[in-house]
Amino acid sequence: MQEKYKYAEFSLQFLKITKVILEENIKRNNTQSTELVSMSKTDFEDYFYDVTKYSDYSIWIPLIYNFYHGVELCLKNIIFLTTNNISKTHDLEELYRNINWIKDLKVLEKYIFTEKMENKILKLFFSEISPKDFYIYLRYPEVDVSELVWQEEKILDFYKELEKDIEFLIKFIVSYTREEAIISK
Repeated sequence: MQEKYKYAEFSLQFLKITKVILEENIKRNNTQSTELVSMSKTDFEDYFYDVTKYSDYSIWIPLIYNFYHGVELCLKNIIFLTTNNISKTHDLEELYRNINWIKDLKVLEKYIFTEKMENKILKLFFSEISPKDFYIYLRYPEVDVSELVWQEEKILDFYKELEKDIEFLIKFIVSYTREEAIISK
């Protein structure tokens, strides 16, 4: 991997793993476990792991972290390719403002700016902080997601929309990075 394209490559990896997990979650209909009380300990452990493997109960924090980290790296990739400078900030709002001239990336506004968030689950999740602080907020267990998980019917629609937006973003990153590589030759 050429040094110049590391941000694109890393961004794609974080976004692709998020997309794969979302696809499996959607396929399993965000399965939750409701029959746990009457099971033996062994049955419970096996069943619980299998049933919740891809549910929001088990994946919400790493899923959202991977998504937002992929977005951060995407934005840094574009800034680097257009200015040859590496941005050290983790502030998604600041990074986005540096590339907001790219109209195709307007789709990111609903994930970056709390006032533009359309999804109730994201609004609730980021009610206490801004996505610009996600890199701290999502790495430590002080986060309370109890109101978010176990909302199968609400979160599935969000996951479907997020999966579609990630698919778009992956294609954009590949296309944009390829075009910049051709231009810089």
